[in-house]
Amino acid sequence: MAYNRIRSQKEYDEAYALSVKDPEAFWAAQAETFTWKKKWDKTLEWDFEKGDTQWFVGGKLNITENCLDRHLAERGNKLAIIWEPNDPKERPIRLTYRELYDRVCRYANVLKRNGVKKGDRVAVYTPMIPELVVGVLACARIGAIHSVVFCGFSANDLHLNQVFYNASELKKKCFFVNRPVAERDDDAHLTQEQFGTPFYIGLAGLAESVLSALVFPT
Repeated sequence: MAYNRIRSQKEYDEAYALSVKDPEAFWAAQAETFTWKKKWDKTLEWDFEKGDTQWFVGGKLNITENCLDRHLAERGNKLAIIWEPNDPKERPIRLTYRELYDRVCRYANVLKRNGVKKGDRVAVYTPMIPELVVGVLACARIGAIHSVVFCGFSANDLHLNQVFYNASELKKKCFFVNRPVAERDDDAHLTQEQFGTPFYIGLAGLAESVLSALVFPT
């Protein structure tokens, strides 16, 4: 039995009991509600001695198709995101599934056009705005590994050699920003001295505030 929505404590208790009694059957039932490119061959393989656990072995899917694409036919014009700004004088942002899908595809193409590929590591450095969702879904759509970095860090504090393993062993591929670095002296210092000379991609229509992605190759 698939639990798409838990409506009561009783339903939660029932679902939890089933998950404990037969976890493979329980999670297989939940996975049936997803859209798969290739269904899994085996629900679970595990070896607790080696610490090796694999779910849905052999299965293939793109999680963003489950978040976006499959809703377009019947829910395309329904709201996917309602964002309320901190300033009550600012207008809220409302995005339908179709609008969100279009933005994710556009940014995914921006990433691909600039050499980002499956397995690359992307740090998304942006406030809690709708574009954050666009960025992480775009990464997931093309198979890039994303990490969301708290935007309260100043550029000088954002030492990626402490955030990403050993940054000295990584070659910077690209840095995305939606306005000239000259307007952001602190970030200019970071990108030019720590990451070399960046190039810029206009993201007009995607973000009114800064949306940045630091991308490293596999």
